[in-house]
Amino acid sequence: MWSFIVALSWMVLHVLLVSCTEGQRIDSPSKSCLDHLKSGATKNGYYSIIDQSGSSLTVYCDFESEPGSAWTLVISWSLENNNLPAFRSTSLTDDAPVNEKTPNWIVYRQSKKAMDLIKSQSSHWRATCSFNKVKIDYRDYVRGKVADFDITTYLGNGQCKTIEYVNIRGHVGYRTTVGFFSEKKCFHAAHRQPTWWMPIQCCKRSAT
Repeated sequence: MWSFIVALSWMVLHVLLVSCTEGQRIDSPSKSCLDHLKSGATKNGYYSIIDQSGSSLTVYCDFESEPGSAWTLVISWSLENNNLPAFRSTSLTDDAPVNEKTPNWIVYRQSKKAMDLIKSQSSHWRATCSFNKVKIDYRDYVRGKVADFDITTYLGNGQCKTIEYVNIRGHVGYRTTVGFFSEKKCFHAAHRQPTWWMPIQCCKRSAT
């Protein structure tokens, strides 16, 4: 989920959700980054979508890092904001918005309602670091299918969950399982070291 969900490193952490285009054009008001992609948007940036109530919501859309996909930023913070409750001590199951109307890389978390809206239109989630500086760093990266593992509803202590790909400082896994920890006070998929995070061992390799 980190710009959002898995503690990967100590830079800006981001979690994004994605939908993949099927090619049809959307001419009605956009309800997602995917709608903007289908309507011809190609550049990363801030876009307006319509939420469940018909109100306008500003989101950050990434169309460039993985062509054919529309990623939406749902949470992001920098090292200096690591100890804020919304990032340090609140799981993704809770509503703890920060700057929800102004997406940014330094201190941002969508409301639970907005996350649920984006998730309802998404197939995957992704967590990475320093996207605003280096775009995609596949050495600090984890991606999973929402259908396999919904990070926004998970509460558990070390349960093994299927992910598509993980690479944390060269520790790589493809279509494997990783132990995730999520309590009301935190969410991570790692074993904490003194100054940074390392992934815990994969529990098993799932069938391809």
